[in-house]
Amino acid sequence: EEIKILPGGQIAKINSIEKYLDKIDIAKAGQSIGITTINPIVLKRGDVICTADQEPILANKFKANIIWMEEQNFHKYQRLTLRCATQETTCKIEQIKKRIDSSSLELIQEESDILKNLEVGEVIIKTNKPISIKSFNEVQGLGRFVLVKDDNICAGGIITGGDRD
Repeated sequence: EEIKILPGGQIAKINSIEKYLDKIDIAKAGQSIGITTINPIVLKRGDVICTADQEPILANKFKANIIWMEEQNFHKYQRLTLRCATQETTCKIEQIKKRIDSSSLELIQEESDILKNLEVGEVIIKTNKPISIKSFNEVQGLGRFVLVKDDNICAGGIITGGDRD
């Protein structure tokens, strides 16, 4: 089968799929496997392997829902680190479309500059470099992320749409 490695766009053909002490023909999400390819490829941390029919979006801007989990209020445009699967990049939240009470799910405010502790935000995130994403409803592993500030997780989120949505 032909595979594509993102974000670089390399194309390779799988030679074998290997599981500890075994060779297998098919691998499923969640399995710990290795692959060999017919032509040599170089993989880096954060690369995503996919097939042409399951290719994620390569985007540096996307829609998401986050829950702010830090005592200190979040202010729009603050620089954070985004971790999605094995990908990591700096980012900023460009827009807070809605602030929502996480307990009652009631709308607190539309178009805000802040999020307070345990509030949910419908946001637009812009990353420093493009990352491979999918909507959380399509591929959970590429659709969920955490935001990090000063080496501490300050928010968790799910991707609801790419930059073309």
